[in-house]
Amino acid sequence: MAILCNGVEELKNLLEKGRISTRQLAILIVFMTVGDSILILPSLTAEAADQNAWLSVILGGALAMPVLWIWGALARFYPQANLIEIVQSLLGKWLGGAVALYYSVYFFFVAAGLIRELGDFFTIQILAQTPLRAIHLLLLFVLAWGLAKGLEPIVRTGELFFPWFLLMLTALIVCLTPNLRPVNLKPFLSEGISPVLHGSLYVLVYPFAELVALLMVLPYVNRKANTKRDYYLAALFGGLIMLIIVLFSLLVLGPFLTSNQVYPTYALAKKVNIGNFLQRVEAVVAIIWVLSTFFKTAIHSYAFLLGMAETFKLQGYRRLIGPYVLLQFGMAYIITPNFTFYTDVLYKYWPFWDLTNALLLPLILLAAHAAGRKRTAVKA
Repeated sequence: MAILCNGVEELKNLLEKGRISTRQLAILIVFMTVGDSILILPSLTAEAADQNAWLSVILGGALAMPVLWIWGALARFYPQANLIEIVQSLLGKWLGGAVALYYSVYFFFVAAGLIRELGDFFTIQILAQTPLRAIHLLLLFVLAWGLAKGLEPIVRTGELFFPWFLLMLTALIVCLTPNLRPVNLKPFLSEGISPVLHGSLYVLVYPFAELVALLMVLPYVNRKANTKRDYYLAALFGGLIMLIIVLFSLLVLGPFLTSNQVYPTYALAKKVNIGNFLQRVEAVVAIIWVLSTFFKTAIHSYAFLLGMAETFKLQGYRRLIGPYVLLQFGMAYIITPNFTFYTDVLYKYWPFWDLTNALLLPLILLAAHAAGRKRTAVKA
């Protein structure tokens, strides 16, 4: 393992010289947990569990903790290696190379889906007459600029925006409080626990499972005694935000409207009316969502570029940014014919792909690590 860590450290310094603090990692986790989920999760969970969707969020968050532990164990066993390097080390040259390439492709498609979500949101809700590709072009320009600067500037930018993110989110919650109707949460578990379990699958997948991209970032964290604690607390805090969003969607809109709205959180913001003076604050939700989704997209894009650079033994990932942007410009457009089809994929198929990459494969990696240690102990 020492030889692996030394070789990895040398290559890692060539690919990425930036370092981030535990605090910055925690902020990144919150942004990625909220991500696109702040707009799509309420409708997915409400469609599955109706008025009990908030219970799905609690259960899904609890189920996510063991998954986070698995990633933490891999990071603890290989502190200087990212996911691609761990895969190649444990699974060998050929199988490891194939799985590493598979993970890179996964990161690429997650980023493509996020870019498409951003584009669809703008063209459906805000800039209806603007071509979708024009929105994608602007988003990709900003994304390429951030990727060219590197990991540390991206995370520092997130640190700069984070207080405003929390302020706007808190203001939205406070302004919605007069509109709460507790009767919308009744009846309690009228159809049993099965719908809640179904809804918890989406909570496990969309806010949490896609955090697996953080395994590409963890080697660049300046770790301290509180890093492990903050890693879990940040994920829990992001889950708490999602619980509040889903709960408020149910309390204000009701389960029927929440499950049938394209963007229930955006519709939620339209309900704000303080003294017939403070109204139409949908822009607050738009800013919150764009910020969190951008950083989630940036990290998945970074994970793809770094993964490709390491898989093909390149000395840097920045030369791949141009081709990546061109590929994403096309893929974000053709990944789905329309938003309805995309939502159907999110509801029926995508969760199993996410769980394969976030749970099944990391478990296989842990098993391979344990088997390797056992063989080493027997030889000794």
